[in-house]
Amino acid sequence: MCWSACGAALRTSFATALLGAALLAACSDGGTGAGRTPAVLVALTPTAFSSSNALPVDPPPSVKVADAIGEGVSGMSVRFSVLAGGGTITGGTPDNATDEQVLTSNADGVVSLASWTLGELTGDTTGTANLVIARLVANGIALDSLTFTATATGNSWSQRAPATGTGSYAAVAVIDGLLYASGEGGSGIYDPATDSWGPLPPPAVGRTWAGGAALDSRFYLVGGLGSAPECLGDFSPPACPTVEAYDPGTGRWATLAPMAQERFNPVVAALGGQVYAVGGVNGTGNVLNSAERYDPVANSWSPIASFPHYRNGPWSGTALGGRLYLVSEVRIPAPTSYGADAIGVDIYDPVTNNWSAGTSLPAALVTPGLLGEPKVTVLRGRLYLQGLAIENGWFTRTWLAAYDPGTDRWIPKADLPLAPLAQAQCCAGLTVVGAVLYTVGGYPDPDMMRAFVP
Repeated sequence: MCWSACGAALRTSFATALLGAALLAACSDGGTGAGRTPAVLVALTPTAFSSSNALPVDPPPSVKVADAIGEGVSGMSVRFSVLAGGGTITGGTPDNATDEQVLTSNADGVVSLASWTLGELTGDTTGTANLVIARLVANGIALDSLTFTATATGNSWSQRAPATGTGSYAAVAVIDGLLYASGEGGSGIYDPATDSWGPLPPPAVGRTWAGGAALDSRFYLVGGLGSAPECLGDFSPPACPTVEAYDPGTGRWATLAPMAQERFNPVVAALGGQVYAVGGVNGTGNVLNSAERYDPVANSWSPIASFPHYRNGPWSGTALGGRLYLVSEVRIPAPTSYGADAIGVDIYDPVTNNWSAGTSLPAALVTPGLLGEPKVTVLRGRLYLQGLAIENGWFTRTWLAAYDPGTDRWIPKADLPLAPLAQAQCCAGLTVVGAVLYTVGGYPDPDMMRAFVP
């Protein structure tokens, strides 16, 4: 009876293999009781599916060790390993010699991984297959195997409803799942759920090159170039210390205490219940390394430690893990050149009021040329940095890279699609709604709106 059952199992496995399952069945005396000889591994979760790259699969692979009549067999050793895709698995006892996770079937014959995280898609890669194999082993002999295939998705851009009117250098922020934007062409509110734009009343002082942040469900618009009595300098329009906040509940803008220093293109971010404004350019065209923060309770600004690097920056910043991250162009090859051979990262700790250096993004990771115009935001606990690739004096691509604080490494991601006339898009607003990154407006296409799924 045993060999007859085995023959049937083998015939079944060969037919199943034609459908893509890796199943090899054999008889063995490795069972745990008379008449309970294990014959096959039966998948309890899907064996082929798609899932987001660099994220855990839900549910992770689970199998049942079954005998010839389909009943579960306990106490059997099942070894899981990653065959392709570069992902990771957990839940068993690691066997470092074979790079496998070793588990034992429970009373029902069931074995389940605790997690399977798919490999990371880098560069412009899409649709990579991740493979995990489960092997049933008794007395050192492999009796059966089953392969799980997950196609890693994401790392891709898609077009969204045009950001009509926001233009270049838009200040952006997110409140209650809606994206607020204000730029040189006007202001608007984007709803990702309907992929549509609605009106945002204009601020009292219309501005471009301002910074934006969300705090306590209000959209802060800080600094910029605009026409108002308090705006100063040689530019037309001049640089402003002006600060306004829009309240979606009332539908109105409120004018707040101005900054101590007029700034356009400042780094603006909310952190610890306060709004920070760092760097930027003053009314006479000097790049600033000073910084200040706004207390909404006192309606006042106070200085903080100056930003340590201010050559051609800082260009952008964001809050992550209770600290402020700023990015700027560093190590510029020549005084007359445009762009840099690295994007520097500096980190501000509000507890100590000190800055420290982070891990720079080298140009060679994303382009053979130079880097320029970096913008940064936070997605899935990582910094996402976007900027221009500059080759032979031309903007050739708009690249994207992610920084993982846990591993202290930069990972290149898919480029932003080229704008009309095959031009690289510059000077857009960058933010995240939910688990999707959005780039808003910019140049040469002021209406461009794209979404990136990591």
